[in-house]
Amino acid sequence: MIKKIEAHGSKSGNAFHLETESLIKEVVVRSGGWVDAIAIKDSKGNGQSAGGSGGGVATLTLDDDEYIVEISGTYGHYIGRLHIRTNKGKTGTYGAAHGGNSAHAFELRADEGFAIVGLHGTAGSYLNSLGAYVAQIPSVDSPDLPDMSGSNFPKF
Repeated sequence: MIKKIEAHGSKSGNAFHLETESLIKEVVVRSGGWVDAIAIKDSKGNGQSAGGSGGGVATLTLDDDEYIVEISGTYGHYIGRLHIRTNKGKTGTYGAAHGGNSAHAFELRADEGFAIVGLHGTAGSYLNSLGAYVAQIPSVDSPDLPDMSGSNFPKF
C-alpha cells in the first residue's frame, strides 16, 4: 500500500509525480541558491526528474540494503534547501545554506518499516513544492515494490 505525504511549498509551477518500481537507489539534485531540480533512479536503472536545468549537480547513491527514510528542508516560493537521510545514516544536503527566500521548514518522514519510494510536487525552473510517497520496505531478495505500476500512485 502506498501512502501519500502532502507536499510543502508553493503551488506555482507544473505538477510532477516521480515513481519507482523498486527502492530508490540514486538521487540527483541540481541546486545553487535554491533547489533547481530533483531526479530519482531505482535499482533497475529507471529514472525520472522534475525541475529546471540550472545549478550544480550532486548525487546521493544508496547501497543495496539502504533506503530513504526522511527528506527535510526549507521553502518559501521555492524549495531553498533539502536534506536527505537514509536508514543507514547517510545524508545529503543541497541548496543554499540560508535557504534562499525560504522561511518555512518541512519534514517528510517515513514511518517505521516504510521507505520513501516516490516524490510529487510542483516545479518550473526551480522546485516549488515537494511531497513524498511511502511504502512498506520490501525484502532485499525481492526489491520490487508491490503494485507500483498500477493505480496506487495518483496521476496528475
